[in-house]
Amino acid sequence: MIDRMSDTPVAVFTAAWDAVQWNSLWGELFGNPTEVGPRTQNLIWGHFAAAPPVGTSPIERDPEHTDAFERRMVADLRRAADRYPDDRAVAELISGLREANPRFADLWTRYETVPTGRSRKTVVHAELGEITLDCDILTIECADLHIVLNWAEPGTPDAEKLDLLRERIAATAHR
Repeated sequence: MIDRMSDTPVAVFTAAWDAVQWNSLWGELFGNPTEVGPRTQNLIWGHFAAAPPVGTSPIERDPEHTDAFERRMVADLRRAADRYPDDRAVAELISGLREANPRFADLWTRYETVPTGRSRKTVVHAELGEITLDCDILTIECADLHIVLNWAEPGTPDAEKLDLLRERIAATAHR
């Protein structure tokens, strides 16, 4: 399914937000999670506690979108911790995040219930510059997976930049 969705950056994450699979367009925009180390393969750790890995595109959000993203991620991690109370990796992730980042620790103590939903971010690509993307998260409850889809408004300069990345990937695949 991921390979067939080559026209949009898409990745699959576990209930605790560890990267499982991603397509080439995701890798072009956000880097290859396996190349940056095991803990930084976790989306929440990468946001709250890790310096951006070399070669990845920085992500920028305005304060409103940052707040919504952080609250949504912490609430979702709490749901994972509730579903897997004996999972040592989830407990260690939460403990490490609470120690590493005061904002995470504060959000963790709030016990908020925030549904997943659409967000917006700007990816600063090394060659193409800023690309503003909308992001939808599809949750597959029975499999405890999150499918993250990023897309640009059709007909915009952002969509044109994604087209350039798609063309680059296609040309590389045909070599």
